[in-house]
This record gives sequence, C-alpha cells and structure tokens, in this order.
Amino acid sequence: MSLYAQGMFAQREFSRRTIPDQRVVTVPVTNPFYVDPIGTRQPVRVQYDFSSDLGAEFTNGRTRAANVMAGADQKLGDWSVNLQGGAGRQSELAR
Repeated sequence: MSLYAQGMFAQREFSRRTIPDQRVVTVPVTNPFYVDPIGTRQPVRVQYDFSSDLGAEFTNGRTRAANVMAGADQKLGDWSVNLQGGAGRQSELAR
C-alpha cells in the first residue's frame, strides 16, 4: 500500500483604484440649480461625471486559499484500488 498527501496555501493582497463613472441623474424643478433648456418646467435628466467631485475610489483586500488532498493506492492481484479525498477553502476580505 502506498499513501500520499498534498497541500497548498496561497495568499494575495490587493489594492484597486477605480474612477467613478458617469451617471444619469434627474434634476427636480425644486433644485436651486435647475435649468430647463426647453421651458417645460419638468424635471430634466442629465449625465454627470462624479470623478471631479468624489475622486478615485480605493479598495484594499486579501484573498486566501487552502487545499489538501490525501489518498492511498493498493494493488490487489491484477486490480489496483485507489482511494482519495480532498478539501479546499477560499476566503476574501475587501475594505
């Protein structure tokens, strides 16, 4: 009979910078900065880029992964029997 085992562990840390994208927002007539370009006195929808107001968004985090596997081989005459099992786990954390 032969026995075997294998294990693996990995960890990665990351930092990601993203720039806010443009959004379509509705400006109600009650807004003090409301401008009605065609005189309907209805809310207007405008596309606005928030990157100048909010700046870049930073996300930091960590990913960990572990995996183990073990098994056994047994020769039975002309036959060979193999039994093995494994387990794994991964976790992620982002702030």
